[in-house]
Amino acid sequence: MMEFEFEEKNGIIYITRYKGTQNAVVIPYEIDGIYRKVVIAADAFKDCNIKEITIHDGFRLRDIDFLDFCDDLERINVNHYGVRDYTPYKDIDGVLYTDEWQRWSPDSSPGWSPESLKWLTGGDRTSLQRGLTLVWFPQGRRGSYAIPEGVVDVRRFAAGTKCPSLSEITIPASLEDIDAILVYCDNLERINVASENPKYKDIDGVLFRKDGKRLVLFPWQSETNSYIVPDGEDLAV
Repeated sequence: MMEFEFEEKNGIIYITRYKGTQNAVVIPYEIDGIYRKVVIAADAFKDCNIKEITIHDGFRLRDIDFLDFCDDLERINVNHYGVRDYTPYKDIDGVLYTDEWQRWSPDSSPGWSPESLKWLTGGDRTSLQRGLTLVWFPQGRRGSYAIPEGVVDVRRFAAGTKCPSLSEITIPASLEDIDAILVYCDNLERINVASENPKYKDIDGVLFRKDGKRLVLFPWQSETNSYIVPDGEDLAV
């Protein structure tokens, strides 16, 4: 804990500032061999040039907004220590997602919408599988990135949907609502879409609706000096 400024209240560790110089940081989950709940101030990593951070499986969704200040971050890792029976997060190639398997029943989770969930084949009919949700994309990651098949959602209105350094992104067939992941991708040169996606397609790296009649997004940094919209009846831009 020497690299952190923190205070303890009621058995909870509140990290207020990171004062270390390492590019890779591991958030502690225990002190003196005892698990301690850790809360990180939103600006604890402000002006820190860290490139990799490791959190543990005790974090909750509202606990990770401190990542918003990690503009150079290239990778997020999740260590599974068995801190909680239910683990909300997993990392896939350094990108933060919610866990693939989730339990739902009308009594225990009244706020969940069954329409947005897919029934598991067979077994307990109160068990549902909601595909992966992309929770946080490391803002400093560069180059190209393919969102894995099975991702069905992107965390809405989250700073974690920023991808300002990506030059190319690939959208899987399972992701049908993609606006949130593209809004802050200011340096995109190309957008690819899996051919099986039911709502979108790409034409030479430009995003269109599946029927080709609406141009959804032209990559901001495309090397094309001019662009001719493909022929299409009642095409809207």
